[in-house]
Amino acid sequence: MTLFEYLAVSVSIVLSFGVIRLLDGIPAALSRDRRYWLHVVWIVNVLWLHAQSWWTFWSYSNSVEWNYPRFMLALAAPAILYSVDITLVSGQPGEISSWRDHFYRVRLRFCVLFALWFLAVTLSTWLVLGQPFFNTVRAWQGGFVVMFLVGAVWRDPRVHGGMAAVFMALLLYSVVLGFFRPAPLSP
Repeated sequence: MTLFEYLAVSVSIVLSFGVIRLLDGIPAALSRDRRYWLHVVWIVNVLWLHAQSWWTFWSYSNSVEWNYPRFMLALAAPAILYSVDITLVSGQPGEISSWRDHFYRVRLRFCVLFALWFLAVTLSTWLVLGQPFFNTVRAWQGGFVVMFLVGAVWRDPRVHGGMAAVFMALLLYSVVLGFFRPAPLSP
């Protein structure tokens, strides 16, 4: 077993816990009397992001000189994503009477955690993968940090609906642009 394979197990476990949390919440989130379309869209977005995060982790397989700080930095984004998951879907999803109320109740934490996720990805790809700090991808990441901070401030469903649509469009765009093979983040 290589060091990368050994470390990838930890990342896979953290991502798997998040997927389990989200999948466990889907039946309750889709319950006809409690369903909120925006909450369901975010569950889909975040599930997709889990798959994409695992897929792109292969970028770390070749050129990384691993040490403990780099491992912790690479693990930060999946850990923050797990925090997004437990914010989006509570531990007792069957007890949520309104997913709309739940979403707006946790909106601040959800948006701040997502902004932190983008910052963690930025730091990891810069400091672990060696990508230049100033590049086109950073502009996109910075834009998303701002977008999620705006979402943390505004409660308007139109703002949050737009955020969810833009996020889904970016996920689709990134797949079409080159995520067909593992390691699209490699320098």
